[in-house]
Amino acid sequence: MPYEAVLLQDLGFEVFTPKIIPATEEYRSCIADYRLDATLTIPQRCLERLNAFNFYESMWTPEIIALVNRYFGTAFALMHRHVLSEVLHNFEGHIALRAFGIPDATLSYTRVIEEMCGPEIVARMYAVRERLWFAQGYEQLQECEPPLLADRAIFLPFGLPASSWRHANCWNGSVKKILFMCRWVVSNRYYAFVYQQFKRDFGDLPHVIVGAQDIFVVDPNLVGYVSDDELQQLYLDCAVLYYPSREPRHVHYSPIEASIDGMPVVFYNDSLLGRLNERLTIGSVATTAQARSAMERILAGDQAFIDEVRREEQQIAYRFSDAYCRPVWQRAIATSALFPRPAVEQWPTVWAREALRIALAPLAHGLSHLPDRGEDPFPPFTQLQEPATVDEDRGSLVDGIDFTAPQYPKIICRVSGMSYPEPWGRWSLGSSITFLLNQFLERRFRLVVIGGAYGNNIGARIQVRIGPATRTIIFLTGPQAPTTVTAEFFLASAVDRIEFRVPFPTIPAADNRAVGIGLIHMRVEPMGG
Repeated sequence: MPYEAVLLQDLGFEVFTPKIIPATEEYRSCIADYRLDATLTIPQRCLERLNAFNFYESMWTPEIIALVNRYFGTAFALMHRHVLSEVLHNFEGHIALRAFGIPDATLSYTRVIEEMCGPEIVARMYAVRERLWFAQGYEQLQECEPPLLADRAIFLPFGLPASSWRHANCWNGSVKKILFMCRWVVSNRYYAFVYQQFKRDFGDLPHVIVGAQDIFVVDPNLVGYVSDDELQQLYLDCAVLYYPSREPRHVHYSPIEASIDGMPVVFYNDSLLGRLNERLTIGSVATTAQARSAMERILAGDQAFIDEVRREEQQIAYRFSDAYCRPVWQRAIATSALFPRPAVEQWPTVWAREALRIALAPLAHGLSHLPDRGEDPFPPFTQLQEPATVDEDRGSLVDGIDFTAPQYPKIICRVSGMSYPEPWGRWSLGSSITFLLNQFLERRFRLVVIGGAYGNNIGARIQVRIGPATRTIIFLTGPQAPTTVTAEFFLASAVDRIEFRVPFPTIPAADNRAVGIGLIHMRVEPMGG
């Protein structure tokens, strides 16, 4: 926000940012900045109402809905469950889903959003897709997204404010140690692995580890949490920063800040940091052995090598500078409809819309139109199908779905209403299960399901719907003593969805899930004809 809000203001836009920041760990990096308020032309009483509202935790009231829609044309929304839901359902203007990368190469933003908010939010994204943009901070983020977001991608590079350059190229390297950043090295499984790997590969070299810890760690080289000023001094004093990430679509602040200060950084060329470079640098490595060799040369004072590392890594700092980011943002603003200019809309149109908003207030709750009472359309699988790798085997429903496996086969595009895998299979969650497929079903086939039921669902009629056809199956046992049931389908057209209706979702003792049926395996047997 310190860079982007000011940049948008410089480029001619009025910018409002929320002021109520929840006092929880989740919002530790948020700031409340009132300086931009002086440039806003909205009425003071409206600004006061907006500043007093908690956009991060509160449901939008009719008053807030009316104010936001009356005065703003574009909303930047974090990938946060509450913020995203409120913006998608209540904002009538253009929406930028601001994305900075996910530290897990197996996940896409579409999948994270669905897991975080449920399939309904994906349907909502599809419903408003003509005024929705995937505002990616790095061009690489769209490569793993399905068309629903990839086709709406706009590149708005992530920049750092001018204050980040106050110590540019001031590195002195007087402390001959490796600087390594890692928090929660005991309680968090991911960081614990990173910490243990570092100690195994480089623990014999002089080093200092910084990062907040929630459990005491017996390690004389781990100093724990440091202030911003203390971290800045470490950037200037330590010999080299080791950045362990191999994530292709996520990068942390630390190597960027260090490179700005002129500190040598050793990182992996298959990480996003490496991919952002136009060419391989001497500080980017392919293996742990190469990383160790590079850091040993820096610790030993190999000045020619150090100078070359520092010179080449300036391209990292440049990618986050205003000199790089501003022209890209300007081009995006000039060529994208994401940023509507107020002058485009005639005042009579504005007055008519706001008059309608007031007239409909009792029913529309701040919107300028009556809300649609029906469900949002769910995207077709072509919109949700994530990019396949070369020669990827996407499987087949003839081979079937093994519900004991940790992941679904690629034949499955999306699943809702199923719990996590257990040694025997998976439980249903709630009143329905939906499987969205990556290919169409045959016109004539037999659906074969192995599983069982829980509680009153044992012996109950369970509806299976595929396209317009509905069949009934019955499980007479629990999944621990599974039953094989079949249902024959004759379809007039191709279908890509299978739905189960669970009659009696039940919460068992010592559980918080509303389960009903347990699935172990499901497959399709083509019947021909």
